[in-house]
Amino acid sequence: MLLRARMRVTATWGDVCILNISSRGLQLQSARPPQRGRIVEIRRGPHVVIGCVVWSKQHRFGIRSQDALFVDAIVSEPADGDLGRSPTHYVPAERRSARRKLTSEDKSRLLGRALEFACLGILVLSGATILYGAAQSALAAPLASVSGALGD
Repeated sequence: MLLRARMRVTATWGDVCILNISSRGLQLQSARPPQRGRIVEIRRGPHVVIGCVVWSKQHRFGIRSQDALFVDAIVSEPADGDLGRSPTHYVPAERRSARRKLTSEDKSRLLGRALEFACLGILVLSGATILYGAAQSALAAPLASVSGALGD
């Protein structure tokens, strides 16, 4: 079997050939095979395989995929669609661009957090007031005697 695909290691894309495929891994050939232990992304058409390089020798290497592979779907992908739909540069999908609609559970959770924050603020303010009063009463008599001794 000799199937063309694209491989991404860190931010670099390159061409690879799939030599062998199983339900948990691939044997690949590349001009610059990645080192053992590297995480790679292999794309063949719409199929994406993420795996760890478990062995590397000369221009061939093997990866173990993190998920089970659908061998028939990857093999039956048309050859002309391999490189055309594969990216040449990694562009992460921006999922945060669209605002998410809040459900009633989300609104209740946000209201609960706001009330919790307000209660905590009231407790901290009350504690600070009590400490201020205690410090003022504890220091009032000594400061009064110091003031009297200085002749104020």
